[in-house]
Amino acid sequence: ALRADVPGSLPQLAQVLAALDRLGVQLAAVTGAQSDRMTRDHGWRLLSVGRLVERMAGLSQAMQHLIGVIDGRGGSAVATSLLLDLFDSGITFRTRYQRHEDLLALVDLLVLDDINPRSFAGTLRRLRTEIGKLPGTLSWRDEMLALWPERGAGLALDELRGYGDAATQQRVAALARQLGAAAARLSDLIGQRYFAHAEVDASV
Repeated sequence: ALRADVPGSLPQLAQVLAALDRLGVQLAAVTGAQSDRMTRDHGWRLLSVGRLVERMAGLSQAMQHLIGVIDGRGGSAVATSLLLDLFDSGITFRTRYQRHEDLLALVDLLVLDDINPRSFAGTLRRLRTEIGKLPGTLSWRDEMLALWPERGAGLALDELRGYGDAATQQRVAALARQLGAAAARLSDLIGQRYFAHAEVDASV
């Protein structure tokens, strides 16, 4: 358990970071066991969709808050580093772009790259696959798929090349808001469709 030096005070940053590191390892172990051992039935499919929806919701919120403080040269080093950490893409970015922290390079990896499982496009690619295998009618699955761009992340690098930094940031932030809203809507639709909801008796 975390213990601060003074009883009743908040834990120190070093204690919190150490606890989060341990929690991350434990959660990774749970995820690994689930991926390796669970039968690929509808329960596993819904679990996978839920994880992807939560990922999209969290990453889209992070992008909305941080993209605006990154300029065409990587801008705020703290914001750039934080975005890469949140998208778990720091090693890939450094390997691919070395120290060339260009705004378009960041958007390319975190938004458009569908082979990056933590990018918007990569998350959407997996979501489309898993949604397509959920039980239900074709029209129902089409309704869920219609919440998302038809392909990729709904944005192309060529489209952004003619933009300035501010316009690029605004376009990416708008996309992040759109995807975050779609994630919330999909969560509601799945809850209504696949989970039983007991009605509360107001007289009790």
